[in-house]
Amino acid sequence: MVSLKKILSIYLSIYLSIYLSIYLSRSTYVYLSISFCSYLSISFYSLFISFCSYLSIYLSIYVSRSAHIYLSIYLSIYLSRSSHIYLSVYLFHSAHILPIGVPTDVFADTYNSTAIVVTWTPVKNNRHFMRGKILGYQVNWYDRDLDPDNPLKYSQSFFGADLEEVIVIGLVPNGYFWVTAQVFNTAGLGPVSESYLGSTGMEAPLTYPTEVNVYTKSENSVLVTFRGVSFGLDEGRVEGYKMCYWPVTEKWNPENHCIELGNIDQAVIENLEKDTLYKLRVMAWSGDGDGKKSELVYFTLGGRVSFDPTVYEVLALGSQIRSFLVTLCLAAVIASLFQTS
Repeated sequence: MVSLKKILSIYLSIYLSIYLSIYLSRSTYVYLSISFCSYLSISFYSLFISFCSYLSIYLSIYVSRSAHIYLSIYLSIYLSRSSHIYLSVYLFHSAHILPIGVPTDVFADTYNSTAIVVTWTPVKNNRHFMRGKILGYQVNWYDRDLDPDNPLKYSQSFFGADLEEVIVIGLVPNGYFWVTAQVFNTAGLGPVSESYLGSTGMEAPLTYPTEVNVYTKSENSVLVTFRGVSFGLDEGRVEGYKMCYWPVTEKWNPENHCIELGNIDQAVIENLEKDTLYKLRVMAWSGDGDGKKSELVYFTLGGRVSFDPTVYEVLALGSQIRSFLVTLCLAAVIASLFQTS
């Protein structure tokens, strides 16, 4: 009968294994693995401690149905039987081929006076249509009213494999634009989709509110009144107004400092702080965007105030210079006292 101690002593071994495994399915995978493993076993009667360390080098070759070859080399280190760490050393593959997939159902809708929303049905992200890794889509457009034989075309790339909607900005108001889309991978662009004619909105309000005044309302609110605007033939109908106000010590943020009003010419601003100077601008807005802002108005809880920021900056600079001179004089006096003593 073989003793347990003898079995454990046989367990101490160092071996080298090389194996090749081939997995065949819809694509062909070839793995070449070289593994080194060492076992160290120590037995003290009924106590058994085992330590195993693996060093494995994997060379994997991937062959797809479209005859693309991807070669990747990985270095993996196994710290134990249940945990491991993979370290990628190299990852390279053959050059991609231009995709043959085409975005379908291309559509362009008005976003505002200078932008349109372009949507499409994405290309299937597989080897047959993409012939590589999809990177994103390119949207092309040109003005319908320009020379049709030699139009000035523009393009913009948007990255993302699952994109199906983007916003194109910087267009001319009241314009019509032919829009197409293309998918691209690392090799380049695929075929151009069918064209769709989209349009931008009308002009946002071109005039700004005037006669902006601020009056005290309560201990923490003020009343703002202004003269509204009218709109022309090329402008969208005015839907309402916006009041934007913020302390002079802060930067303007339209998301936090603007109040959206209806089609009215006065409103109350509440929850103001004492001893704080605010800036105020009023603008009209329509479905095509925000209009021009009114002239800058300064106010406090006491109402509108006259304020010249250039004079304020000069006074602030003068105050800093005066403080510096006072400090310099004090330093000179202290130095002279030390010398006399």
